[in-house]
Amino acid sequence: MIKALANRPFDLKDGIAYFVPEKELECNQEYAKRVIEGRWIERNWREHTGRPNVLAVYAAERMASMGGTILEIGAGTGAGFVYYLLNRDRDARLIISDLSPTVVREWKALFKRGMRPPNVEYAALDICDLPFKDNSLDFVSGYGEYGNIKGDKVKALSEIYRVIKPGGMYVMGVICVNSEHAKTLPKKAFDVLTDKFPALFMDYYQESLGAGFTHIESEQGGSWSNENNDGELAGLCRELNIHLVFSTYLRFCRKGDN
Repeated sequence: MIKALANRPFDLKDGIAYFVPEKELECNQEYAKRVIEGRWIERNWREHTGRPNVLAVYAAERMASMGGTILEIGAGTGAGFVYYLLNRDRDARLIISDLSPTVVREWKALFKRGMRPPNVEYAALDICDLPFKDNSLDFVSGYGEYGNIKGDKVKALSEIYRVIKPGGMYVMGVICVNSEHAKTLPKKAFDVLTDKFPALFMDYYQESLGAGFTHIESEQGGSWSNENNDGELAGLCRELNIHLVFSTYLRFCRKGDN
């Protein structure tokens, strides 16, 4: 798949297409170390079986029923829709990708040890500079990946739009603090959070329209609080004497027929 779809040369090593350097970015090295030592990918894969995501199941059913080639971007340690796609159709034509070469290698290693899906390929790439031909993919999909993009998110949306075939879709799982909850926050807290974590309050609906997608269907999922969470964001919220309520949305962004 990748060889036929690529619009530039790449290094192929152990079944992985490297469109970015094989060595991990310096800013990602500590993260990559934790991914390996904590066996995060294997752990998250097992956890999918115990707590199915209703929105992801619906998205996977829809993509699998339509067929075609799917590029999963920003797979991370949860792999977005991958579990649900392969659970629905083990023969799905799927490219698992991430900016982190370590993440891509760990996904390949997991499948080599386990289910060995026959039509899955792997690529380390930059979403802001997708290495595929215009109008070449049936779907681009990602769950929660968009807010974590390193680089120009508007350019990333333009790239996603460019590589999708007319009539194809960008299937997007968005996790954000919605505008209704944001309005309840004290101004000082909102300003601090916007400065440090600007993607928190963005749902990317208008940005998706601006990229050229002609029709966007939205489904709202559940909501949850970070009141008892660990990590940098939760710690900052406690300092500000607030907690955040996150909402999940599933979007099918369609590229119009030419």
